[in-house]
Amino acid sequence: MGLICSKTQLRNILMNQHNSEVIISTCGCFEIFHIGHLECIEEAKKLGDILIVGINSDEYIKINKKRKPVFNENDRCKIVASIQGVDYVFLFDDLTFDNCLRDLHPDYFVKGLDRTEVLEKKTADEFDIKIVHVGDVKRASATDLRKYFI
Repeated sequence: MGLICSKTQLRNILMNQHNSEVIISTCGCFEIFHIGHLECIEEAKKLGDILIVGINSDEYIKINKKRKPVFNENDRCKIVASIQGVDYVFLFDDLTFDNCLRDLHPDYFVKGLDRTEVLEKKTADEFDIKIVHVGDVKRASATDLRKYFI
């Protein structure tokens, strides 16, 4: 099971890791966890040694998606941390993952294939972080699931 920690704790942990370990990062709300999320995480882990997953906070969802999350941030962290291959999970409030990339310096930043516009591209380029898109086709959508169940 992955460790749930703060971004500050994670930064300290990563500073003590061996430089030869490849660090992969991905992020999202993971609000209604589905097969697309799982496949993204599985593909991300194949790229290296340490997989860190940033989870958007409840406050982020309320402000930016203008609704309450279906599952709260603690439950979403527990779900993601329980997935084989996930090493660390942390919450973040920022609109983008830029500050996390600056603070954590992963080797790879993984996005789903459906995320054609990567808002963090400039930061990734600045820190020599490779952006990798994973997945073949969009097989599920939390937005669609939300409409179906709610």
